[in-house]
Amino acid sequence: MTQPTESAPSPATAPSADVVDAIAELEAVLLEEADALSRLDVEGIDAVVERKLQLLPALRGAQTAAADVARLSRVRELAIRNQLLTVHARDTVNSIVGAVVPHSAASYPPTGLHGPRPGFKVSVKG
Repeated sequence: MTQPTESAPSPATAPSADVVDAIAELEAVLLEEADALSRLDVEGIDAVVERKLQLLPALRGAQTAAADVARLSRVRELAIRNQLLTVHARDTVNSIVGAVVPHSAASYPPTGLHGPRPGFKVSVKG
């Protein structure tokens, strides 16, 4: 009786070099995005968005190997961190705009970090 051995993924299921390169590039881009977001660098953020859009075709529907799980996990964590940085950057810009132009109609409401937003009550009783 022969023991099953682990082998490399078959060429049909192995990720292409383009996919592996795109994942590595995305990881680098997400690190650059975090830096741009923390500095509120609008031009840097715009450049990163363009680079991510360029990577999209290579990543869409890509097959990955089990060996890529660690890298994909890092990419996911970086993306989540950048999402939080984006919310923080938006709140920072809104605070600055609110200080310069009080009651700005163009600003977004603050996130839930500042407590509930004031509302109003509607009576449905006759």
